Amino acid sequence: MFRITQILFFLATSVFLAHIIWVEINESQLPAKRFAQLWQKDLDYLSTLKGFPKWNEINGASFVSGNHLARSLLLQVDLPKQLNQLQLRNKIGSQTDGITSSNFDLEIVVVSWKDAKETGLVVQYELTDSKTKNKKWEFSRTLIF
Repeated sequence: MFRITQILFFLATSVFLAHIIWVEINESQLPAKRFAQLWQKDLDYLSTLKGFPKWNEINGASFVSGNHLARSLLLQVDLPKQLNQLQLRNKIGSQTDGITSSNFDLEIVVVSWKDAKETGLVVQYELTDSKTKNKKWEFSRTLIF
């Protein structure tokens, strides 16, 4: 009977430790995946707002990370489809003559925060006129994951 108890204790401990390791591995990847999903959804929403130009009117996007976690997430995450298209258009436009410049530049500032219960990002979008450099539009969102 004592031997069965030892075996059951060993198995229960092994399962518990395996679960902890599995959760740690998955949670370390979760913020970047969750950020990618929320960011895509947010950019889809931005496209519907009054005053936001069509994506083909934007020259490109520049990114500013406000702290280490934000920088880490920006480096890990796959860019949303709209930003990927902007980056590709920038590369093509800089290598090809005759492509006209768009009207606006987009700067995206990302700052992370973490408290005892939640982790999130504040994402601020600033749209400026390419020629005058005047700010045309600004919008901030808090993404919690």
